[in-house]
Amino acid sequence: MMVFRDVRQQLPGSQLRSELLSEVEALHSSQDADLENLLVSIFLRAGELECALTDLAEADPTIQSPSAALLAKVTDLIAQALLSPERANEIATAAAALIRQADCPATVQISPPEGFCFYALHPFDYVECARNLSMPASGEVLVIGIRSMGTTLSAIVRAALAQRIAQEVQPRRITVRPEGHPYDRILNLKADQRETILNYNRRSALFLVVDEGPGLSGSSFLSVGDALTALGVARDRIRFMCSRQADPDVLVANNAAARWRSFNSIVASPIRHAPNSDVVPISGGHWRSRVFTEAKYSSTKYRDPENWPAVWEQLSPAKYLSKDGKVVFKYEGLGRYGAAVSKRTQIVAEAGYTVTSSVSRNGFAAYPWSNGKLLSADDVSSELLRKIAEYIAFRSRAFQVGDAEPATLEEMARFNFGLLAGREMNRKFQLAVERPVIVDARMMPHEWIRVDDTGQLLKLDCAAHGDDHFLPGPVDIAWDLAGTILEWQLSGDARDFFLDCYEEVSGDRPRLRLQNYLIAYSAFQAGYGEMAESALGISESEERRRLIRDRDRHRRQLIGYEAEHQPQATAAMSRTPQSLTPPLPVLLT
Repeated sequence: MMVFRDVRQQLPGSQLRSELLSEVEALHSSQDADLENLLVSIFLRAGELECALTDLAEADPTIQSPSAALLAKVTDLIAQALLSPERANEIATAAAALIRQADCPATVQISPPEGFCFYALHPFDYVECARNLSMPASGEVLVIGIRSMGTTLSAIVRAALAQRIAQEVQPRRITVRPEGHPYDRILNLKADQRETILNYNRRSALFLVVDEGPGLSGSSFLSVGDALTALGVARDRIRFMCSRQADPDVLVANNAAARWRSFNSIVASPIRHAPNSDVVPISGGHWRSRVFTEAKYSSTKYRDPENWPAVWEQLSPAKYLSKDGKVVFKYEGLGRYGAAVSKRTQIVAEAGYTVTSSVSRNGFAAYPWSNGKLLSADDVSSELLRKIAEYIAFRSRAFQVGDAEPATLEEMARFNFGLLAGREMNRKFQLAVERPVIVDARMMPHEWIRVDDTGQLLKLDCAAHGDDHFLPGPVDIAWDLAGTILEWQLSGDARDFFLDCYEEVSGDRPRLRLQNYLIAYSAFQAGYGEMAESALGISESEERRRLIRDRDRHRRQLIGYEAEHQPQATAAMSRTPQSLTPPLPVLLT
């Protein structure tokens, strides 16, 4: 199934260099309370730019090679500052001088670091792992980072090792880029990389391969291990430093189990996976048992756990609750990635549609706990549909982007449909883009709450999902309209009323393009449910049943909308907006 998107970005090199330099110079005036967050943000920026310039240098050695080396030094300097913040001022001066010397190309491609953006991975997790590492008798270590994430991770590991090792045998760091199919990566070493490895092998060094993961295949780590052994490095002097414990028997690379077991691996235990130590974990859907067991839900569908919202536990953002129950902490990303989510939240809060958040530690944002009742599809009313329509219209203005490329979503819809329906689509399928935005992408009923004291309707979880590593990414606002119709199970007059409200407030006329977005949204959600259910393995559980429930519902919707005759569907969806008098008795409840 296709559910993930390519999060790589093409950005002006001068912009990235300028933003990095600006943050480095801000170290001179940073307050102690903000210092770590600022250093982490700089560290991520430096690693991203180093990675991008190194990729360019390897693709064409005649360009930008000096700048890649300069940025590597900057990344190493900031890693030192993270471990010795009392030296931040001194290091900022040295780093700024190097950045000014760097010459960035007009456009560079960066890959947002998924572990730092979405999975509560923190550079300091790897620091503890490096400090506890058994060192070789020679004291020599070559740290090999697997780009992209391994760029920054290798720098922090090298800095942590440098604090342990005598000056005359300081560890060295290089980065490599395995290539090929994600399940069958191959590492073709450059001449200088081979020379470095052979030199360190003659000195009986430890070779420390650093990255997040392993992923489904383990092939990136394995490709580096294979390349090292091909050059004569003994397997017992190779270590994989990972962010999770791998089960070799489920890795899908060729002969993965035997290959993985032939190497030694160590796991960087998560020590910064929470905002602080005084919190209660509610990640992975555990918030549901805390919320839906309250008396206020005893007369609702949520009284039965079978009706709870489904959660892909392994990939849901980390969440915690303060001990007093007054603050919810949600992981939103380190550095500028978390800052972008926080900014969107603030914009929505200022418009009165959600609660404001504040920056906490370790990539978490703090939200006040809202005392109220989460909604379900049974709570549909004219007031509610008007509020949702106004909210979507607001997003169509507030979060506009320059453009959105629909090709990936079109491919996803056709591909997922083929797997779910067992046949190809019987229709031409294109997604029109007239109002490209960063959508909410979470229009489910349980993401809305009616506040106890005031009766106010608020949107929860409204800032992160429109620009994360799942589809859709930037897209036409019709994605949220389709999401509302399908998640709230609107049909007939209720759907028309909702669209009339949106058209009145926004001035947009989405009906002609909406039909295909209903198909695309259903294809994504059905594919998401299929992948999440498969990730549970063979175990039977309530969660599996909930995921299957949602997958099957979206599959039925997908096949039903695809089967509608296009001319009739177009006519039905393109009517002139009518009076906004609530059309159904149910809307008056």
